[in-house]
Amino acid sequence: MKTNKTPTTSHLPLRAQPACILRWVFHRGADVLTCAVETGGHDSYDVCILPHWNLSEATVEHFDAPASALRRHAEVASRLRQAGWVASYGASHSTGIAA
Repeated sequence: MKTNKTPTTSHLPLRAQPACILRWVFHRGADVLTCAVETGGHDSYDVCILPHWNLSEATVEHFDAPASALRRHAEVASRLRQAGWVASYGASHSTGIAA
């Protein structure tokens, strides 16, 4: 008698890799600053603000919903533009920039 053997698979959750869903790079004079939204998986969204001249001053704000993170990104971008920063726009699905 022939039996079919079905391979067993683990039901452990996969650890999501961070992915950048929105990244804008701002320039003002010689200064450069990146403002990005990253997802770390289901219900985990980060707004990352990275001043390139001093990465120790980087900030990461955590949100449970994508709309909240995108709204915060828009607020930050608006304030930067009001302060004279000029943006380059883009998105990426590569690994994230937040720690």
